[in-house]
Amino acid sequence: SCDLRTVMCCWSADRQANDNNGNCATPYDTNCKDSDPGDNTDLCAVDMARTTSSSSHVDDGFALFEGNGEGPIHCHGFAWGQDSFEDAARYKGNNLFYVSMYDHMHQRGYVRNVPGAPMCGCLEKMPIVSRSDCTEIAETASWTFQWSADHDRFTARLDEVEVDFNACQGVNNNNNNLEAYYKRLVEEGRATQAELETFQNTIVGNNCDSAMKELLNEKGYVYDPEPTLEGWTQAYGKGSLVPVEHQLLRPGTHFTKQGGDDPARHLNSNISPVFYAKRWCASCVASHREIIYKRLTAIPEDFDFYNLFTENWVNSPANVNLLDFTLHSSMEDALADKNPWSFCNYNDPGIGFPRDCGPTNRVNDQWNSLNRGGQRNVAFYVWNENPSITDEARPYPDPTVEFKAVEPGFCVNNGADQNSGVYKIKEGDFETAEKQLECATWCAAYPGHTGCEAIW
Repeated sequence: SCDLRTVMCCWSADRQANDNNGNCATPYDTNCKDSDPGDNTDLCAVDMARTTSSSSHVDDGFALFEGNGEGPIHCHGFAWGQDSFEDAARYKGNNLFYVSMYDHMHQRGYVRNVPGAPMCGCLEKMPIVSRSDCTEIAETASWTFQWSADHDRFTARLDEVEVDFNACQGVNNNNNNLEAYYKRLVEEGRATQAELETFQNTIVGNNCDSAMKELLNEKGYVYDPEPTLEGWTQAYGKGSLVPVEHQLLRPGTHFTKQGGDDPARHLNSNISPVFYAKRWCASCVASHREIIYKRLTAIPEDFDFYNLFTENWVNSPANVNLLDFTLHSSMEDALADKNPWSFCNYNDPGIGFPRDCGPTNRVNDQWNSLNRGGQRNVAFYVWNENPSITDEARPYPDPTVEFKAVEPGFCVNNGADQNSGVYKIKEGDFETAEKQLECATWCAAYPGHTGCEAIW
């Protein structure tokens, strides 16, 4: 029996093509190897001590899955109330067969358990996830009742039963959602609030980070509440990287060259505006785990770097890649003005640093945000030496000086350079004179260049 009267199944692979579920396709030999199911949940962690040895093959252990590191996972379950005679309880075996064997394996081709956990099991034995789909049954029965005068009693005989399988109807019209359905059981008196709270130790909603911390605590790990990086001071953190919110990115701080006894470091100030900030992202792809923001030009008065980095990555005022700042994959590159990132975009409300900026091309889904999701385990740091930097501001380039003449180029294959040693930093429609000047400005601003070539 299941302590919470709830069963959940989770699958990690799809082996059936052309059913509009998962990404398995024909031909099978090439397009259905290690294919993924339809992703409907976030796998947070697996506690192998929960499961039986036949599922995990070990008595204890755990696995954590930050961000989207687990890949697509599909979970689906069902639940029933405390009354063992209610329809959901009497036909729970039918529901298990429907969910596991028919609907998901036969109809969709979903197979493979999450390593370390059963494919299907009582909820308390299953992986820690954000959510699960849900099926409930509807029974239509035909009975015959007969009165016996000799024995002075009724007899009843169940003649026929039809069981339909439907998406669960949860509270607040939140359907096909196992947690919402369990809350309905609580509201109807078929489950208790205490059971719901235990239920929410496995299906945790958007609280994977907290669930992982709690699991680490259960396993005896002590959490360091303030990790330090030598030479840096943390100015912001979220998720597993500590919810720190110092004022070091707010207007007026000397760490961003905006404070102290000197006038605010605003445009046209002759005080060095150069400073360094770092974002660390534990769950980002390799190119975006560490990003250095190097400020190059004077800063507008009251410029709010906290808002810029955490919520609204914009290019105005005065925040244009290769003109006002550069991005680097290491502090060594930033100090030496080497390997600046060449692609950046901006101005998606609510999307913070660095939107889709990348070393050479667009890189999606590495941004952080206060309200729109994105990467959840990030921290920002300011370099402790920022207040003492005396490097001069980089002047905005004058393309009329950089470009002495315009001459015809020659045709090349799409995507190829007409010379070796040419580094593409921008592309677009540059037919007008205004756009050509913009192109030249981008080229002239590229750090460390020995010459510029703008082709339109």
